[in-house]
Amino acid sequence: MIRRFQSTGAAIGLVEHNVRSVMALSERIIVLDAGRLIFSGPAKDALRDNAVQTAYLGARYAKAHG
Repeated sequence: MIRRFQSTGAAIGLVEHNVRSVMALSERIIVLDAGRLIFSGPAKDALRDNAVQTAYLGARYAKAHG
């Protein structure tokens, strides 16, 4: 159903914590941490963003992969 809406050019707001689903369905994403915007941009860039890594995977992960 989401893909059908996308094909019409409609914007869709999706709140989801399953990263694979988000990445498969999204071109651009907004990431919030405790209600604060920490990332806005292409979905492919979000997983490489230090603030996103720190918020969702922990500071140790971000430091090791940053």
